[in-house]
Amino acid sequence: MGHRANLVIVTETSYELYYDHWIANTLPFQVFWGPEHALKLIRLQAQHEPDQWTDPYSIEAGILIDPFKQVVLLFGCENEPLDLSKQAILVECMGYQWPSWKIQWAYRKMYDFALYLGIFDDFCQRFPLIYDRKERMAQVEPPQFQVLAADARVLTLLSIRFNDGQVYFFPLHEDVFNLLYTPLQAFDGLHPHLIYQTFDLSLMHKELVDCLHLDLQQQVVHVWSADINPNLQLLPHPWPGWRLHHYGYDFNQYQQLVDQQVTLPIVDYAAAWDAIKTNLFNSDQNQAFNFFTEIIAQSKAQSIQIYPDTLKHHEYHLSLEQREALLAATEAAFRQAHGL
Repeated sequence: MGHRANLVIVTETSYELYYDHWIANTLPFQVFWGPEHALKLIRLQAQHEPDQWTDPYSIEAGILIDPFKQVVLLFGCENEPLDLSKQAILVECMGYQWPSWKIQWAYRKMYDFALYLGIFDDFCQRFPLIYDRKERMAQVEPPQFQVLAADARVLTLLSIRFNDGQVYFFPLHEDVFNLLYTPLQAFDGLHPHLIYQTFDLSLMHKELVDCLHLDLQQQVVHVWSADINPNLQLLPHPWPGWRLHHYGYDFNQYQQLVDQQVTLPIVDYAAAWDAIKTNLFNSDQNQAFNFFTEIIAQSKAQSIQIYPDTLKHHEYHLSLEQREALLAATEAAFRQAHGL
């Protein structure tokens, strides 16, 4: 039980590795306040030897900070996943507290950290991706390909460039992962639905949604999703020879790929910011304390045995007054940037 996180600080010659057992659900909000506070938070936690990585299949959040190149890699909030819009807004607003830093969401999670640190091959030897592959493939469910009306809420917008060069759109209530691991022949069932040569996602959505674009000519799949791990391109895929590109919340190339025929949602920035702001104010809730309180209240035993890792957590929070002052400046810059 716990919400495990690995925390990394790059040094001049190597890196420092830290572990926390309870911070994963709130990590992106606790490191929001700038490098000084994030580094202090990390260095309060349990330091491990550089090769004492926690199994990446049990890690729920992480951050890598490179003070020399001013780069941050970050992931977390798996308990209440951030959608594409909130991911983009959190990273943007975090940038106001980390001026001149490059902040990136680490979709490959610990494998992105290993790649950045130059230890990717050794890391994959120790933690083979095959285990992640087996777990993910076990979750595949055959999609129903029930195409929705243009004004319905869409779970995934599928677009296909057929061999004749024509692009068609298919609004679906399907998980993008299931679509990716369905045999390509199954998509032939969409031919009766060659209706939408243009599509307007803004009709029903005020947040970004998952998008999947298949180019049958080039045998390339393009994915925009908050949840898809790009390590999927290393999975045994039912479409031999295909390449996968994952963009996260960056839709800059999507319009070009579909010949400018899609209208993306007009994001409700005010509502998304309010949700993020609530999380920023609530990030000081002590997950470990809540857990132990529940266990003690429910247990009738005279003693309770816990794993040593359960105690690896140290609290550090800015005061409410400090957070309010920093957020006021961030909110002003954010509202100005989006005309709110």
